[in-house]
Parts: sequence; structure tokens; C-alpha cells
Amino acid sequence: MKDGTCIKCASARIVKIKGRAVWKDWKSYVKATSFICKECGYVEEWVESAKDRAELPKEDSMYDTIQ
Repeated sequence: MKDGTCIKCASARIVKIKGRAVWKDWKSYVKATSFICKECGYVEEWVESAKDRAELPKEDSMYDTIQ
């Protein structure tokens, strides 16, 4: 969807929302960009910064975000 086309329905009606917080632990976060299709509602999130991706928890980490 980063190219402006929904991968589910092929619509070009994509909304890009920058700066959403993705928590990496209880006190710090990285910024993500959300891409939302206005036609079917499909959503993708991307952590676009290489620096932010490097700060994410290890692949084998498990974080429960439901309180």
C-alpha cells in the first residue's frame, strides 16, 4: 500500500497517517506510518525509519499489549 494501491481491493483511495506510536516497552516507542484503504478498510503499518526498526524488541520477545 505504500505505492498508493490497496493490495486487497486495488483501490487508490489510500489515507496515510504518519507518526503513530508503536510501543516497544512500557515507557518508549517508535513512530509508525499507517496506510488505510478508504474503500475496503484494510490497514498496514510500517516503521519506515531504519533507526526506529533497529530499536524494536528482539524477534523472540513477547509483549502482551492487552491490559
